[in-house]
Amino acid sequence: MTASSRAGRSRPIVGRRKRPSQPGTNSASEPSADALPAAPRLARYTIPRLSSDALRRARLVDFLHESVHNKLILLSAAAGYGKTSLLAAFAAESDYPIAWLQISEADRDLAGLLAHIVGALQARFGRRPSAVLKLAAQAGATPVALATALGREIEATIDEYFVLVLDDFHLIDSEPAILAFFDGLLAHLPDQAHLVVAGRTLPPLRYSGLAAKQQITGLSEE
Repeated sequence: MTASSRAGRSRPIVGRRKRPSQPGTNSASEPSADALPAAPRLARYTIPRLSSDALRRARLVDFLHESVHNKLILLSAAAGYGKTSLLAAFAAESDYPIAWLQISEADRDLAGLLAHIVGALQARFGRRPSAVLKLAAQAGATPVALATALGREIEATIDEYFVLVLDDFHLIDSEPAILAFFDGLLAHLPDQAHLVVAGRTLPPLRYSGLAAKQQITGLSEE
C-alpha cells in the first residue's frame, strides 16, 4: 500500500498510543452488559482480535496514528490486502476510543445502516436515547437531515476525541441515499469525531470540501 496525504490538522495533536494489551480491546471501560446491543449485533461492533502471529506493518500503522487528526481517512485495497487486520492493529494501539462497525450488504438501507452506526457508538460509549433513530422512522426524513441530526447528536453526547471505523464500505457505496448521507455527515461532524472508511474501492463521495480544509488522507495499494 502507498500513502497519499494532504497535510493539515484540526488541532495540534497526533495519534496517541497505549501500551499494547489484548488486541481487539478498547482502552476505556466497557459499558455494562445490559447497556449493550444484542449479541449478533454486538459482533459487528467489536474490533477484531489480532492473531498471535500477525505481522505488524509498522509503516502503515504509524501512518494511521499520524493521520488520525484528519476528518476522513480512506483505506482502499483489493480483497486479501489485510485492511481489517491493519485497522485492528491501529485500534489496539490507539489511546483514543475506537467505535467499530463491520458493514454488511444488509446496510444498503439507510435507516438500517443508521441504526447500526448509532449501535456502534452506543457499544463504545454506552447506551443513551437517540433522537436520530426517531427521525429516521419518520416519513420524508432526508439523508442530509439525518446526517445533520447525527452530527449534532454526537456533538451533544460524546465529549471524547474518537474514531469511527467503517469496514467493508464497498458493500454499500453504490447507494445514492447512503452517499448523500455521508457527504452530509462529513460536513457536520464535530471536531472530536473522525471517520475511517475502508473498502475495496474508493467511495464516490464529495471530497473537495475536506481537501480544501486539508482534512482528508488515505492509503491505497497503488
